[in-house]
Amino acid sequence: VVSRVVLLGATLLVFLHTARADKSAPQHRQPRSVCMPGFCKTVKCEEIEPNKCDGVVKYRASVCGCCPVCVKQLG
Repeated sequence: VVSRVVLLGATLLVFLHTARADKSAPQHRQPRSVCMPGFCKTVKCEEIEPNKCDGVVKYRASVCGCCPVCVKQLG
């Protein structure tokens, strides 16, 4: 019985600590994807010409940071 109470208490502490840490983290961050080392070497990126982009070319902006993307800001 004592070991179950200790386990329950430890689980509760971990849960509370995680909840507090989440509140202190900036809310604008997007979760990062986990990409294998060398993944970008296997990706063929579409070539983006800055003069044909109706916005701003962001380099290393794709999911794993492999390819450039054309970003058009709305509003």
